[in-house]
Amino acid sequence: RAVDSPAAFASDPRQARADGLPPPRTAEDVKAILSDAKIYRPEATITTMVLNGSARRLEVWCATRSAGSQPLYSWDLDTFFS
Repeated sequence: RAVDSPAAFASDPRQARADGLPPPRTAEDVKAILSDAKIYRPEATITTMVLNGSARRLEVWCATRSAGSQPLYSWDLDTFFS
């Protein structure tokens, strides 16, 4: 069975919750979805990562919700690989 198979998430209620919310239009919307009480689980979520292609940034939160908080790490993708 493939690791990235959608069938692997068929019984995960977090995916159904994310699918039931309005589609995100901004990075803030993505953070709000990932921080939703039925999606983010403090006892199970190690990191939250948001790759924002428009802003050319990768932001990482550890052990905290991404909505309303500053990332622990934030990288500028224009200079990350140079």
